[in-house]
Amino acid sequence: MKILKAAGALALLALAFPAAAQAHHATVSVSCTEAVISYASFPHGANTVHYVVKVDNTVAAEGDYTFSGSTSTKHVPLTIYGDHKVAVSTSWNTNGVAGDDYAQKRVSCGEAPPPVAPAPAAAAPLPASGVQGVQVTSPAVAPARAVLGTRSSCASRTVRATVTGRSMRRVTFSSNGRVVRTITVRGRRTVRATLPRRGTGPQAVTVRVRYANRTEVLTARANRCAQTQVQPQFTG
Repeated sequence: MKILKAAGALALLALAFPAAAQAHHATVSVSCTEAVISYASFPHGANTVHYVVKVDNTVAAEGDYTFSGSTSTKHVPLTIYGDHKVAVSTSWNTNGVAGDDYAQKRVSCGEAPPPVAPAPAAAAPLPASGVQGVQVTSPAVAPARAVLGTRSSCASRTVRATVTGRSMRRVTFSSNGRVVRTITVRGRRTVRATLPRRGTGPQAVTVRVRYANRTEVLTARANRCAQTQVQPQFTG
C-alpha cells in the first residue's frame, strides 16, 4: 500500500508539473523607423525564420532571416509618417523546433516631408477625353527612385498606370485599396498596368515599389472628366 501511495503521488506530481515547453520565442518592438525582432533560446546551429511587417494591413517588408546560435536580432528598416497600425509576425520550423509570434502597435509619426520636385518639363497636351495625366513622386534615396503616372478618360472603365524608375525589383499596383497586379521587374525602366475603375468617384491608385533594400509607396488620384488631384502619402 505504501508503494502504491508513493507511485500515485509521483503521478500527481507529473500532472501538476508537465515537461517544460520549449523556450524558443521572439519579442518585437516597433518605431517610426524600424521594426526590431529579437529571437531567443533557439537551438545552436543555423536557424532560419520568416518575418512579415505590415503597415495598415499592407505588406511593407517580408523575408527569411538566418542566424547561427541561440539568440539573434533582426532590424527591419521602416519609413512611416502619420498615424498607422504596424503589425509584425514571425514563424519558424528549424532544427526540430517550430513556433510563431505576433505583435502589433499603433505609431504616431511626424508629417511627411514635401515631395521632391521633378525637373521642369513641357506640359503634356490634354488627351482627347479631356482628362489630364498626372505624376507624383515620393521622397527617394538616389539612385533607386521611381515616378508614377496615371491616365483615364470619361468613357473608359479603366485607369492606365505607368511607373518609371531605376533599380526596381518588384512593383505592386492597387486600385482603391485593393491589390490588382504584382509585376517582377527584370532590368526594365518602365512598368505599365491597366487597372479597373470602380464607381464614378475619384480613383485612388497606389503603387508599392520594392528596391534591393527598401520599399517606396507612390500614390495618385484620378478623377473622371476633371483635373486630377494628387495626395502624397507616407513611404515605407
